[in-house]
Amino acid sequence: MEYLIISNGIVVDDDSLVKLAKHADVIVGVDGGARHLKRINVSPNVLIGDMDSIDVDAQLYMDICASENYTKIIKYPKEKDASDTELAVLWAIEHGATYITLTGVTGTRMDHTLSNIFLLKTIKEKGIGCKIVDTHNEIYIFSNELPNCELRTETRCCNGDYGELSVNGKKGDLLSIIPITKEVSGLTLSGFKYPLVNATLSFGSSNGVSNVFNEDRACISLKHGTILIIKSSD
Repeated sequence: MEYLIISNGIVVDDDSLVKLAKHADVIVGVDGGARHLKRINVSPNVLIGDMDSIDVDAQLYMDICASENYTKIIKYPKEKDASDTELAVLWAIEHGATYITLTGVTGTRMDHTLSNIFLLKTIKEKGIGCKIVDTHNEIYIFSNELPNCELRTETRCCNGDYGELSVNGKKGDLLSIIPITKEVSGLTLSGFKYPLVNATLSFGSSNGVSNVFNEDRACISLKHGTILIIKSSD
């Protein structure tokens, strides 16, 4: 079951959002993310949150969806121990998600953006594939120490080895590797302008930023540690 979680961050490409919604089996709106759903006239299966950021028009739209049994509304208190987006992720995990795409989870609030990016680890630890999508980025998490779930659309597994991954793109596309553990080792990149062989990168290093596809398919292998894989466009 493919789940789409739409939060209250920046979403400016409505055509891409419509495509994501059509591809999803279950759509989860998160609080003020309801405004994005209203704008594209899509009813979520569930709306989750404390409803402190939903505007009047979006709230009315969700109430109508709920009255027509399209949408279940799950309201939480404002003071709680998890963000609305994390609650939506946990709900999706509990309800059988096999792949989760998050959008509207990046924006002007860097605290929320970083927290949401690291939710990928929470999802991946459950053996569930996941990615974050915004107008300029696709973000994945990869580790030989986490279950090697299929990374859909742009990124997929080469084989059963947790440490190796093939990445689809176009020549000239940008891809960055960012360590999020103290150290990553045995990092090998092929099919990129700047290859690496059995390299070690430390947390805080920018050595993996702004690499470039030399081919339509490239390979990343990793022996130890955890990385973010970010495909970007300006």
